[in-house]
Amino acid sequence: MTNGTYALLMTILFFVSPFLTFVISLCLFRNVISQIFFVAFAFYFGWQVGPNLDLLNHYHNYLNFFGKSLWQMFVDPYSLYIGKEPFHFLFKYILSLFRASERVFAGCACAFYAACFILYMRQMRQYFQHLNLIKLIILIGAAVAIEFHWFFGLRFWTGAFVFMIFYVKYMVTKNKLYLLLTPVCLFFHVVLVIFVGCAFLAEIIRSVKLQYILLAVSFFYKYVDFGFAKFVASLPFVKMFYKTNYQSQELQTFLAQKTKDYLENGNIVYRLRLPIMIFGIFFTLFLLWIKNKNVNKVFPQMYGMFLITFAVANFGYSDMIFYGRVLKMATLVGYAYLFMVISQKENVNTIKSLFVKSIMGGIVLFGLATALVEERMFLLNIPLWFGNFFTEVPLLEYDD
Repeated sequence: MTNGTYALLMTILFFVSPFLTFVISLCLFRNVISQIFFVAFAFYFGWQVGPNLDLLNHYHNYLNFFGKSLWQMFVDPYSLYIGKEPFHFLFKYILSLFRASERVFAGCACAFYAACFILYMRQMRQYFQHLNLIKLIILIGAAVAIEFHWFFGLRFWTGAFVFMIFYVKYMVTKNKLYLLLTPVCLFFHVVLVIFVGCAFLAEIIRSVKLQYILLAVSFFYKYVDFGFAKFVASLPFVKMFYKTNYQSQELQTFLAQKTKDYLENGNIVYRLRLPIMIFGIFFTLFLLWIKNKNVNKVFPQMYGMFLITFAVANFGYSDMIFYGRVLKMATLVGYAYLFMVISQKENVNTIKSLFVKSIMGGIVLFGLATALVEERMFLLNIPLWFGNFFTEVPLLEYDD
């Protein structure tokens, strides 16, 4: 079947059953047309479900953009309360010119997020050829490290994938221009400066021993009652851009208490999700190292980026939001790194054991299953899967 025929059939099917095009796009994800329809399904998903969680706050802010200039909204206290970075202003302003509906707003946000995710995955496309079972398992791990409900996060995770687009491109091409472009992500969320800093620090600290020492120290520091994230937020450069409401003492106190409650009484399955996935990274790398002592010399800066980001997450353990975000990013970087390493000729045939595949398969399945369970409020909406643009599903509304 030619690409033209495939595109035509997928277009026809999309208007009948967007969900089926989504399933086919996953089965044939290496095809660029499948990737386009993956993004199209993301638009349909947002269009049917509507703004929820963090995106709901952005939609309420978006309603104030109608009939106002971009500059008026740049200095609007409510908009600055949501975030001071340019992306969310531009996104809302452009849609406000067309007076886009609630459904279109959510659809565009989800589609943009999905497009950034796909572009990130595409940076590893040269390793998609000749996928064996272990490579496919790890690739799925790279795709599910971030839970699916972050489709409704307009700023942070969209920007994180923008960072990963440039960073993985840098690793693959060795062209430092792409490393220098990683700060583009700061137009989405200023806190992403942490990951830019980790990337540049990995360029400076090339000694793996020093990186392991930093990680070891971070585990000791992890349980010290020091507000690392609060300290970072107090820095003048960060404070200049930091989300206004996050600087209030009341919110800081609330987050500290919420973090304590979560760590003491939170769902242990969700708490273990990322540590178990990170264990899978070290487990597989150790087995590769047994047979190939030079395994860490492939993309060494990216391995350093993974270790340093993991360490920074531990340093910020006292802040649930900070710790969760940075640990997710470490997991994301780790699985991308692992997939690229295991695709190298010297490593591609080193892990053939059914035991290894079973362990990694179980870990990735656990990561996928917990992400699906967290998304259950949306996934259990059966009409969403059997509907199309001609059958509107009643809008859900889950606040953040």
